[in-house]
Amino acid sequence: MKLSFRKAILVYILLPIIILFSAFAINNMLTIKHEALQRVENHMTDLVISYAGIFDGFLRPIESAAIINASLVEESEKLIEENIYKILELQVENNPIIYGAAIAFLPNQFSVDQQLFSPYVYRKNGQIIRMDIATQGYDYTDGTWAWWNNVIATGKAVWSEPYFDEGAGNMLMSTYAVPFFKDSKLWGVATVDIALNEISNHIHIPGIKGQDIMVLSSTGKIILHRDKKELGKSIFDLIEERSLDIQIIIGSDQKDELEETKA
Repeated sequence: MKLSFRKAILVYILLPIIILFSAFAINNMLTIKHEALQRVENHMTDLVISYAGIFDGFLRPIESAAIINASLVEESEKLIEENIYKILELQVENNPIIYGAAIAFLPNQFSVDQQLFSPYVYRKNGQIIRMDIATQGYDYTDGTWAWWNNVIATGKAVWSEPYFDEGAGNMLMSTYAVPFFKDSKLWGVATVDIALNEISNHIHIPGIKGQDIMVLSSTGKIILHRDKKELGKSIFDLIEERSLDIQIIIGSDQKDELEETKA
């Protein structure tokens, strides 16, 4: 069938132009969408890095307190029980972020007549309470307490995973634990605790109020969340329970540990 001149122009000239223009327009829209998504992702990454810096600044005084306590024990020529309690009380009283602080000795290191000794000072109902974890709480050397086991095994300072300190602080917390030495020998562990349900009262991140921003431990446990009922839970359990699509931004040194935990 012979096409009219007008139809021939439409078919052979205008139609290819329309197809090319449409393809160009679609490609341009996809490019704009990709660039917009990339900008949003970059912005969120910058926010996370900024929030991480603020949270790191929140943790530093806590770490410093434990390091100071360990140093004071190391430098003391004679360890007196009352003096240790006073040091711990000063730390807790003068730093509202700190929930509790302890000095835990290896067996018979504080005294040959005392198998275990761990003076602990913590907050309870607006008061500062003293106790000896070893005699009033639990045997911290029995292998079940990560804040003790990890430091004794490595000789290095560590943050514990969130845990419930039943028998001592009786609170969902995380602990920064530092080893202390005498005559180059490991003598015990100095600890400082933070109560997870109190973190949001002490840390102030601009623009975070009402947002679903979470801080996770190295194995994916929730340390900071606007819903305090979620504290201490695994992020992977939360994702599975709620069928959430969450992007987790982590450091490269945490990827393997998170993947092992998820598996």
